[in-house]
Amino acid sequence: AMKQRRGRAGRCRAGLCFRLFSKARAESFADFQVPELKRTPLEELCLQVKVLEEGVEKAKAGRPQRSIAEFLAQAVEPPAPQAVTNAVTLLASIGALAANETLTRLG
Repeated sequence: AMKQRRGRAGRCRAGLCFRLFSKARAESFADFQVPELKRTPLEELCLQVKVLEEGVEKAKAGRPQRSIAEFLAQAVEPPAPQAVTNAVTLLASIGALAANETLTRLG
């Protein structure tokens, strides 16, 4: 993003790019941002997966139900299995998911 911003300064007319961090700090930045699935809480996403899955089940009766972990493992860069397990456990402990990972009324 830092290089992209520099490229925009002066594109149409003369311009400057001011950075509010040191060169050492800039060199410590990662080249690419960590995928959102790996840096955000997964609880809300787990609930959305189950809501969407229930909609598909109604449309395609008899379709076997997959676990949340199986679904998220298909992502290009899936979240850590332990993070998914922790999210499902939390949702079950607050009553949003039943033991078989189906949505409850709360969920």
